[in-house]
Amino acid sequence: MQGNYVNSTDIISLSHGEIMTDRSPAAGKPIRTAMSVEDGIDFAIIELLFFAYRDFTSDPDQILADYGFGRAHHRVLHFVNRRPGLTVAELLDVLKITKQSLARVLKQLIDTDHVVQLQGPRDRRQRELY
Repeated sequence: MQGNYVNSTDIISLSHGEIMTDRSPAAGKPIRTAMSVEDGIDFAIIELLFFAYRDFTSDPDQILADYGFGRAHHRVLHFVNRRPGLTVAELLDVLKITKQSLARVLKQLIDTDHVVQLQGPRDRRQRELY
């Protein structure tokens, strides 16, 4: 039976409970992996989702890297673009990250003029992002 291969992983359709195996390049035979298979978990689908996600994000990751940015920068740019005037506190709440994590990323985006930070009109302690 001919299978499809993604990174030397055999992804032919597996029956319930069967373990996905890596192929030995030298022997061309499957190598059983030490993985516990729990009832109801389709590891083939999980691994296919991983490979799809990895391939889907590789090109955008390279574009971000060309600017010296990473995924955290992209998240900030996305939400600031969607909600101009978003406060730093609101952004922290959306991203569920610490102030320290955001500060490094936000400083770089402000220093490179990708984001503008202004004082809030009602509360000078607030920082709005544009």
